[in-house]
Amino acid sequence: MESFLGGGGGGGTTTQPATAQQHDCTAQRRPQVKLPQLELPRFDGDVRQWPAFKNIFYASVDSTDLPTVNKLQYLKSAISSLT
Repeated sequence: MESFLGGGGGGGTTTQPATAQQHDCTAQRRPQVKLPQLELPRFDGDVRQWPAFKNIFYASVDSTDLPTVNKLQYLKSAISSLT
């Protein structure tokens, strides 16, 4: 499946899907801590900040199984007005 932002996770590397055995092993070792809710960073059009924004967006939203329309809404909400 192609990334919503195109080109995958950003660094040009391709990640292979985890096998069922890896999921079973990971599920058994989940820590029992409650992490704070992750807030998406804002992107204001500064091209120097794009790689970091793209990587965080991909890891937090685009790599999930959310419907494309929801991913678009998250992206739109994270982009600051350029005017």
